[in-house]
Amino acid sequence: EYYFPFNPSTATYAGIHKYDGELEDYSKAGVAARTAKLKQFEAEFAKLPAGPDRDLVLSNIRASLLDLESIRSWERNPDIYSSGISSSAFTIMSRTFAPPDVRLRALISRERKMPQALVEARSNLKNPPRIYTEIAIEQIPGIVSFFQNDVPLAFKSVTDSKLLADFHTANGAVIQSLQEYEKYLKADVLRSEEHTSELQSP
Repeated sequence: EYYFPFNPSTATYAGIHKYDGELEDYSKAGVAARTAKLKQFEAEFAKLPAGPDRDLVLSNIRASLLDLESIRSWERNPDIYSSGISSSAFTIMSRTFAPPDVRLRALISRERKMPQALVEARSNLKNPPRIYTEIAIEQIPGIVSFFQNDVPLAFKSVTDSKLLADFHTANGAVIQSLQEYEKYLKADVLRSEEHTSELQSP
């Protein structure tokens, strides 16, 4: 009802394959929906008698709400988006829960949603700490290489030409979006941080 629909990559990792073609919703609306659902569960579990299991669940819910509402990593950490989509792809690649062609179809569906995740990043990020931006920029070339080399290699046994064509299109769009995201972080986010730092210097 909550966890796997909101965390489809984790669902794949856990062996729940209902959401293999889905990607985490990185939009502000997605964050708001996740927050609202957590608050609903918090209210429901708070009514139950206190006990280790109930208290553990409440602590987990409140930790998630702390991140979403107060720490707001989704506004502060650019790497959440680029590393998040690569992890989502890696889960399908690395877990051989179905024949390669079946998993490739799921990956294509997931990859088609990845460029939009990087669009949402641009909308969400608000003055992230410089070190977070630098780390994200350092990570992106390796992530691009992962999509260029490792992902195709994982499905080298697939021979369906239509499926492979769809994959190359989707995978190419992800690579292009990552390269554009890297340029955005360098030209807009990092430069803005440098400018702000100069203005604040005595």
